[in-house]
Amino acid sequence: MKADINSIKGDDNSFKISVNSVQFNEAEWVYTSRVIKPNNSTQNLALDFEFDGEDENKNKFVQATLKNTLRIALIKNQQAIQKLIDENQNLRVNIGTDNDFYTQRSKLEELGLEITTESLKKLPKMGHTNTTLEKVNKTGLGSSAAMVTSLVGAVLAYFGVIGVKNRELSEEDKQLVHNISQLSHCSAQGKIGSGFDVSAAVYGTHIYRRFSPSVIEQAMELSAEQAEKLLEVVDPKNKKFNSVVQKINLPPGTMLRLADIQAGSNTPSMVSKVLKWRKDHEKEAQQLWNSIDEYNQSVVEVWHELNKLCLQDRDGYYSALSKCSLLAARCWNKDICANGSATDDSVEMNTVVALGKLYATSLAIRRLMREMGERCGVPIEPQSQTQLLDRCLDSPGVCMAGVPGG
Repeated sequence: MKADINSIKGDDNSFKISVNSVQFNEAEWVYTSRVIKPNNSTQNLALDFEFDGEDENKNKFVQATLKNTLRIALIKNQQAIQKLIDENQNLRVNIGTDNDFYTQRSKLEELGLEITTESLKKLPKMGHTNTTLEKVNKTGLGSSAAMVTSLVGAVLAYFGVIGVKNRELSEEDKQLVHNISQLSHCSAQGKIGSGFDVSAAVYGTHIYRRFSPSVIEQAMELSAEQAEKLLEVVDPKNKKFNSVVQKINLPPGTMLRLADIQAGSNTPSMVSKVLKWRKDHEKEAQQLWNSIDEYNQSVVEVWHELNKLCLQDRDGYYSALSKCSLLAARCWNKDICANGSATDDSVEMNTVVALGKLYATSLAIRRLMREMGERCGVPIEPQSQTQLLDRCLDSPGVCMAGVPGG
């Protein structure tokens, strides 16, 4: 996901922002921003912000993001925004997204290409979808969160609030982008979600614990004149914004594959049903939650263990991966460990055992997720998906499988 910003000549003392999502039909939104002086103050300026169109054409994610980010930019670098107004400049933002955020099956069929990963590589980057944002089929990778995060970063960088050096941000600047993005995404949704999709857009692969919801509940309703309070909330030094990010890497020699089924679930509706069940059956739900959490933590521990095993003996580690890649996971212990093809207590043997643990843990997590779905009446892993995942796990070299978001 990327957002490019450039200035164009304006014609009055306010400035307009035109946002164009270049891969979609009917995807341009224009906003007017004007600096106001509450109580005729010349020191504490505020930013008024409105959409130049009909309410039904609003993009709530773009609007919430620009409103919050521009108000922070005004406080952090008032001169840059004032200069834009003094020179009668407007802003134009072009947003582009990676093809992987949207299903490409119809595009491949249109071009006469096979439905394969290799065919996807032949498509032009950030290709046009030939449809509207409302009708596009998403793959469920968090496109809204990625857009919000990119737009926050682009606006802050344009106005000099954050510094980009060698395409990298300092940890403090990343935290500022993260905090504003979380606030904007929650404001657009009208609720506080898990926050993981925004965090992943900022930090990449990691283990995540969400911030306390109370930190941004009130900030979601702050007015233009309360921008200083907004900054207090999203400030990287605000200890109340207590999300935890722990970097983690996939074990060497492994990869994660996403299957595009060209359809998705109504995630908010499903989540609402699960949360209602959890509220109505608190003790029962908590026991299930704790069990799932224990298995999830086990996955993290095994990933760390595999990374250490590779560092300890790279050859032995990759020898284990090579042997496991030829067999279905259910056969690893029987055909590799039990028959002595790997030396006892060697890195090779311990790697096979660890991979087997991942396989068993994956099955346990799926079982518990299906149980949760049955209890709350939500198809978290429907039968059709169960059959597909079981078939995947019967393929040589596959050690984990699951429904995204489950």
